[in-house]
Amino acid sequence: MFSHDVFSTQSFPLIVSSLSPLSPQLLQVHLRAPEGKDLPLLSCGAQLQIIWVNAQGQSIPLPSAVAACRSQQQTYELVLECSFESEPLAIGQQLECRLAEHRFHLHADAAPALLIGVGLGAIAIKPLAETLALRGRRQHFHYLAANMDATSPLPFADSLHETLGRQLSCYSGDQLQACELGELMAQVQPNTQVYICAPPAFLAEVRDHAERLGIAKDQLQCVSLVPVVKEAARAAILELARSGKRVSVAPEQPLLHALQMAGIAVKSKCCSGECGTCVQQILAGEADHRDEVLSPALRAQGKICVCVSRAKSDVLVLDL
Repeated sequence: MFSHDVFSTQSFPLIVSSLSPLSPQLLQVHLRAPEGKDLPLLSCGAQLQIIWVNAQGQSIPLPSAVAACRSQQQTYELVLECSFESEPLAIGQQLECRLAEHRFHLHADAAPALLIGVGLGAIAIKPLAETLALRGRRQHFHYLAANMDATSPLPFADSLHETLGRQLSCYSGDQLQACELGELMAQVQPNTQVYICAPPAFLAEVRDHAERLGIAKDQLQCVSLVPVVKEAARAAILELARSGKRVSVAPEQPLLHALQMAGIAVKSKCCSGECGTCVQQILAGEADHRDEVLSPALRAQGKICVCVSRAKSDVLVLDL
């Protein structure tokens, strides 16, 4: 059994016990352990990496936009996007789960909190808001819809209203413009802790406002769960300089997965381009960078996160 507080790279099986659409974009999934066994407990801010096996027997990580909403002794409640390119999930289907790093670290003192979640990012913020409410902490949660019309319900809005009351503000459809980010950030006090989960462009605005307002970096925890839309990936060949191997990569296949299928051991954790564990050195070829962690300087030096980035050139030579 795993420690309740220590996360492991070891995977374990889970069974899909229920599926419920929350919106055209989001799917609620309940997972249980086989034979009713207990599951590792998750604290708020934790994330899971879910892996499914397709009809060809290939192990494919689901997108990084998987939010752990609730952890019980025998059940995990998750919300994920319905738009991933895979076969539909089915009740009774077995998946593999790996405990990933904490995306957020909730403060333990009585400092007030400002929470902002956009789209699926709001689902990732939800456990933090609920935990702060249980602790009686001052907070305000701004729940922003993303790509939803005004008639689409916001998932979990009713239960959040019951828990948070006036500490919750929801914005959907054209109401999104009512949330003026600059005004929200201007309310941040020196002891306010800020938690934001949103698309990269939104987070860039947050950081710009924070710098202009003099908000300390240690007050901010910003996480992107929604990947930047990229051009369609292309097939490529990975040449491994040290081993002499050549690995074929299909257009829809992550480089990391192709390497693992070829028996190449590459360390990885988040599988979302945010931790840098899987970084490799490019010796020749051009990368299509899709990570959130590498600086322009590191990219210029030929570094690549193989879990999410792809190849722009037909051949990519790696120092492996």
